[in-house]
Amino acid sequence: LESLVDADINPRKQELNFAQKNSPSGFFNINGETYGDIAPRVLTLDTVDEWVLNSGQSGHPYHIHVNPFQIIEEGGVRIPDEETIWRDTVFVPQDETIITRTHYQRFDGEFVLHCHILDHEDNGMMQNVQVWSADKIQQDTKKRASLIYAAPEAMLLDVNGQEVELKDLMGEQLTLINYFLGEDCVHCNEQLRIFAQYEEAFTKHGIKVLCISSKEEEALGKGSDSPYPFYYDKGRANFKAGGFIDSDNYPKHGVELRNSKGLILFKKSSYTPYLDVPQLLKIAELGTL
Repeated sequence: LESLVDADINPRKQELNFAQKNSPSGFFNINGETYGDIAPRVLTLDTVDEWVLNSGQSGHPYHIHVNPFQIIEEGGVRIPDEETIWRDTVFVPQDETIITRTHYQRFDGEFVLHCHILDHEDNGMMQNVQVWSADKIQQDTKKRASLIYAAPEAMLLDVNGQEVELKDLMGEQLTLINYFLGEDCVHCNEQLRIFAQYEEAFTKHGIKVLCISSKEEEALGKGSDSPYPFYYDKGRANFKAGGFIDSDNYPKHGVELRNSKGLILFKKSSYTPYLDVPQLLKIAELGTL
């Protein structure tokens, strides 16, 4: 196999964290979600991706079907180019990071990755992977952008504790709503940080960004460097109306992209934050055609 040490890689890294801890989705999870809840990874054919693998609570053997990977770094130590090896399974020690690279050359379709401990895999430590051509991904993006529907209306509290209607906060062209749990959530902070990095791109695409929290103190924006306004969803009415809450009344991360008429162009609800801003920008471009 041709070495990927000097290959041009996708700037968006594939991050995977095996965890054995209680989460709303389950105990044996990947990035906080178990199989059935976690969305498939969508990858592009003829692209080189760099994967960042981690394990929490204990070590786990990482295994992916179809595509072998080249191990680039283990435990913070770069492997000499002439010593890098190819595998389809590698043990990821607890609290260490392994970096690999994969080139999706021929096969397009769906397969899985998982922990290679049978009990862990059977209890949800698994995820679907989809490899598609760039054309197919573009077609899927257009399909998503065409599935628009009316958004529910509910009241919010602004930073001054005044009631405001969500419909009155909509942007002139598009509005991106970030539903987050609170400042004490590491994943929420990650999402807010990444969204802040795209402030200029959002403005260029005519996207107004709002942040709606399920915790009242977050409406004040305490401890946040986010350039976007915060609102408090009192009683979690918006979380419930939008499906950003589970059957146990536990709020979930979510994003909605709405047009000027309040119709939803894109929506994602998950126990982990949505970070694929490039996809949102593509849908925004299609949604304003």
